[in-house]
Amino acid sequence: MLDEETFFKCKWIVAKNELKNKDTRGPQQYQSPLSDSILDIHARVTGVHKGLIAAKTKQSIDWIAQQKIDLMQIDKWKVNIDTDQMPDFGVPWTEFEMLPMSDTINSVYEFLYTHKNKRPIIFDGEYWYHETIVKNKINRMEQIQENDVLVLSFPFFNNFQVRSDMDDILERCSQLSVPVLLDCIWLPLISDIPKLKNSDAIEVMTHSITKTLPLSATKGGVLFKRKPLTLAEVTYGTGNKLGGWLFNNYLQQKGYFYIRDCYRQLQKKWCGILDIKAHDMVYTGVCSEQSFLKKYSMGQGNGNLVSLVPFFEHDEIITKFLQDKKII
Repeated sequence: MLDEETFFKCKWIVAKNELKNKDTRGPQQYQSPLSDSILDIHARVTGVHKGLIAAKTKQSIDWIAQQKIDLMQIDKWKVNIDTDQMPDFGVPWTEFEMLPMSDTINSVYEFLYTHKNKRPIIFDGEYWYHETIVKNKINRMEQIQENDVLVLSFPFFNNFQVRSDMDDILERCSQLSVPVLLDCIWLPLISDIPKLKNSDAIEVMTHSITKTLPLSATKGGVLFKRKPLTLAEVTYGTGNKLGGWLFNNYLQQKGYFYIRDCYRQLQKKWCGILDIKAHDMVYTGVCSEQSFLKKYSMGQGNGNLVSLVPFFEHDEIITKFLQDKKII
């Protein structure tokens, strides 16, 4: 079990390793030290535990490196995902058309614009970027009204679990003719996936691998939209075919849950070392209310979910440090 001082030293190891090895750095400027100055390294140390991005490990990086990209062929590629390889959560795939997705955020914008005369709503605790787009927050499904349009993460972003009232929400949306966009970006990383009883209200589903693989700038994914498509959507696609092609390749070559299954042992290992419980979402663990890790949680003290991604990415070097110190 790690104490707080050792945990902080591990964060220093992460920051210094990111400075030394560019392949371990995140795509955003704040996801690596800006320089080798002690101030910049310390600034990165304070942020190592924050946020949640796809882990850069041998499993993910090796697969990405193996992809032979022919842009001319990809440009001509017709989106054709084998839905038998998608998770079965009660959605009739034959009722949806596949389109290359620009990215989740722009798909949300397009969805809301399609229903611009309706009130856009999200549940409190939704993905922070969705909160910047949609200002109307609700806490209970009874607050869903007839002229609403709902954006909902599946699993729910606040705790990376499918909401216990998911079926009731969708049933109410169906009864009130409220269109729903399901953001399924975290779905490939969980195991507890129930079958939905009523999916009639679901109009759009966004499926991406940018939380599964470290390709956040590529925006790989596929959008499933309920038929029929508009003439413009049929004749002039606006999505990112490269991202859709990568999504399809990953599905064909590795399978939807490959990364989740690869990381379960790493999750078990680091949850044991940190003395926390493994969460259903493979990148996280759950600390107790008494644990010092609570103030380093993803909610920065307001929650109990702890990101394991830094330990996955720097597993070898942190393990060696802890072994040398005879901590493990």
